This record gives sequence, structure tokens and C-alpha cells, in this order.
Amino acid sequence: MSYLVANMQKLKADNLVGLGNHDQRRTQHHKNIDIDVDRSGLNYDLVAGRTNHFKTDIEAYINEHKTSQRAVRKDAVLVNEWIVSSDSNFFADLTAADTRKYFETAKNYFAEKFGEENIRYAIVHLDESTPHMHMGIVPFDDEHKLSAKRVFNRTALRDI
Repeated sequence: MSYLVANMQKLKADNLVGLGNHDQRRTQHHKNIDIDVDRSGLNYDLVAGRTNHFKTDIEAYINEHKTSQRAVRKDAVLVNEWIVSSDSNFFADLTAADTRKYFETAKNYFAEKFGEENIRYAIVHLDESTPHMHMGIVPFDDEHKLSAKRVFNRTALRDI
């Protein structure tokens, strides 16, 4: 039996440039030897157009939508990145359309819980051994305050 796999990491401003280059496959030479650059054209973003340059576009989104007039702290968590996948056997018998539906369903779940607009990217990688999605969520609470601790608290993580 296969299960959904979801892993989250907190990203600060200085993490976003390198991660953006990796997730968007902006370079041809990768540290990860599992990436098949010949298949990178198969990758897609389920919310294409929201974020072209991770650091500048995400910082601009936060500054436009936050309610506080104060500057964002330099060490603030700007994005919670989720990696969503399953095991290789799960994807082995799925068509490309079914694989896309799997990732769209996962993205829609997070959109319902944490806000569609707060999902700044949802990039599906099909160029590695196991398909997976990198999804970046800006952790705005109900009052549009940036707080990864309040948004992704113990209860929220348990529910996911």
C-alpha cells in the first residue's frame, strides 16, 4: 500500500535564490545526480506565473499583502516549502494525466487550508526517479501577519 509523503522545511530570504534555481531548473549542472536534464522539459508549475524569481517575487508578494507597516525581519520564515510525493510503485501505473491529478489534488488541499494565493509555486518534477512536487506557501495567518509558527502549528501539521 502506498502513502502520501509530505515533508516541510522553513525557508528564509537567503535560501530562496539557490532553491529557486534548483526548483526551476535554471542550471544544467546539478549536485543531485538523479536529475535527468533531458527530461526536465516534462516538469510543470501548477500555479505558473506567480513566481518567476523566488526571492524578489515572494518578498514583493509579502510586502503587498501584509497588514503591518513594519519591515519583515531579516531572519523571518518567508516560505514553508512542502515536498509532496509517494513511492515509485504508486506512480509506476499512473498515466501522465493521473499523475497531474494527484498533484493538483494535493495542491488544492493546501490551497483550501492555507489560501490559494499564498501558494507561490507548485513545481512538479518528473525528471527524477520518483515524481514529486515542490510547493511554496507564504505563511500568512488569518490577519495577514507573517507567522510560520502560527500557521503551521502542531495541530495543522497533525491534520496534514
